[in-house]
Amino acid sequence: SMIYWDGIGPEEIGHYGKIATKYGVDQNAFNEAMSSEEMIKDAFGDFQIAQQLEVKGFPSAFIYLGDTFYMVVNGYCEESLLERRVQKVMEDSV
Repeated sequence: SMIYWDGIGPEEIGHYGKIATKYGVDQNAFNEAMSSEEMIKDAFGDFQIAQQLEVKGFPSAFIYLGDTFYMVVNGYCEESLLERRVQKVMEDSV
């Protein structure tokens, strides 16, 4: 919501710390953790996975069976459609 309503860029870590305090998390500790090399490495790893899976929408959902990811949704959908798609993936992968 910060991006769309407040015009705050997602790279501005300090603003997330303010939100974290609403959930009982220390703002400075949160900001420090989010700025750590480990967290940055993990985030870039997630972006690489999303690119490999050809994620083009949010939210996206996948099922991982065996050694394969199956895309269930790539963008918003109703719960009933999500359930049908999950069932189809499960049936088709047998």
